[in-house]
Amino acid sequence: MKKIYYTVDVEFHDNDFELGPTGNKTINAYEAIIEDGVSKVKRFFDVECLLSENSTIVMKEWLNDNGYEDIKFEFEQL
Repeated sequence: MKKIYYTVDVEFHDNDFELGPTGNKTINAYEAIIEDGVSKVKRFFDVECLLSENSTIVMKEWLNDNGYEDIKFEFEQL
């Protein structure tokens, strides 16, 4: 099983009257790798979606659409 770490950035609009969410978010997915004997975090993919969508489901759909459907993933939000 492969582990994916992720953050969620909520998109905000800023006008003269208010600051508030636009209803969109970006999910930033990372994987832990070992490179030259050193553990590193590497950006895996980003996906934009609606704020109301479940982040885990959106990531699973992205993975399935991009050739990773046969790999089991575990997700952890940072």
